[in-house]
Amino acid sequence: MEQTIIEFFINLHQLYGDMLRFCSLVTLIFCVQTVLAGPIDSLWLEMPRHLTPAISRFERLNLLDYYNAGSDGETLNLFEDKTRISHKDDLLLELTYGENFTTQYCLLPEDSLLVVVKRLPAMAVYSTIHCYNIADWQERPLPYALPSAADFVISADSLIASADAYLYERFLQRASIYYEYRTADRQLVATLSLGLFAEEEQKLLWPYLRREQAVASRSVAPARNGTSDYALPNKNQ
Repeated sequence: MEQTIIEFFINLHQLYGDMLRFCSLVTLIFCVQTVLAGPIDSLWLEMPRHLTPAISRFERLNLLDYYNAGSDGETLNLFEDKTRISHKDDLLLELTYGENFTTQYCLLPEDSLLVVVKRLPAMAVYSTIHCYNIADWQERPLPYALPSAADFVISADSLIASADAYLYERFLQRASIYYEYRTADRQLVATLSLGLFAEEEQKLLWPYLRREQAVASRSVAPARNGTSDYALPNKNQ
């Protein structure tokens, strides 16, 4: 009787080991099938955790599988927010958390760079933009010339004449700019927001302003001690 019990547990242990090996094989096959869907897929799976702090690698695999299968599947991130891939092509992947928070990962293969753009709406929308070298995942300066508020002004003289110089100076100091990639052509776009201005002030300002503009590319500058000075918190309407 004792021998039978021992053999039973030995067989059970072997069965458990076989099941683990089978699950590992299935996971490996699953990973390979997912990675082959496009360059951004494999890059998103390989990137370090600090670039996707709220989503584990297993959850990333699930989201890729849902999207590549044509499903609208969601998963919960570490903050219990529903997360889904809202857009993906070979070089751009966009995540949506909850209803409005988005993170975009855009691969620039000619420069071996990955640009990460995040938008977090609350009472104000915060937009950050960072760039990483995909060889070592160190942060690099952005390959873009980001606009200032003055770049959105069509005619400063006309604006000052219609409003006043003080309002114009306040606009230059308090106007918000946030960024996102257009999913149709992967063009980085800067959008102007006057959310910090009163409604009457907005009516005076908007006729003399552009609401958005494409962000021009520039040659990639050398790394500045592995960091970038271009992460900008911004507020939206």
